[in-house]
Amino acid sequence: MQAVEALAQKGRLDFSQYMAFSLYDEVYGFYNNTPYTEHFITAPTRSNCFAYAVANWIMDQEIECVIEYGPGMGKLAHEVTHFLKEQSYRLDSYTLVERSKRLREKIKALYPNQFRFEKTEAAPGSAIIANELFDALPVRRFKWDADKGVLEWFLD
Repeated sequence: MQAVEALAQKGRLDFSQYMAFSLYDEVYGFYNNTPYTEHFITAPTRSNCFAYAVANWIMDQEIECVIEYGPGMGKLAHEVTHFLKEQSYRLDSYTLVERSKRLREKIKALYPNQFRFEKTEAAPGSAIIANELFDALPVRRFKWDADKGVLEWFLD
């Protein structure tokens, strides 16, 4: 739903709804309309050292399943699983949780049949990775008013 339509229906949007539209809308959302590589420089895109450190931790902790939130283009996941295979370490699964349909499709094209995308519960022996955690959080904004106390910010 477009932000203007949502505003017309609800009269206002909280900050998390506004950001969800701005980032993930299929037509206007940033992640669905921006060449991803032009705007992000993160540890996995600069070197495989971070992925190797994560993979070593996975082996050290004897992790069986990995769930990664906000995987972007899937580079970290690819490097981690590649290193684990080189070390003959077998994961039961590596699941990616990505809200952007466009990014899910790009990951599937880059790394066919390598990752799961269905939602899953973290079971014992699982690890959750969230390299881009703060990009994926639904943030709400509040302010303090001396007379009214805590007030939430809205777009109206």
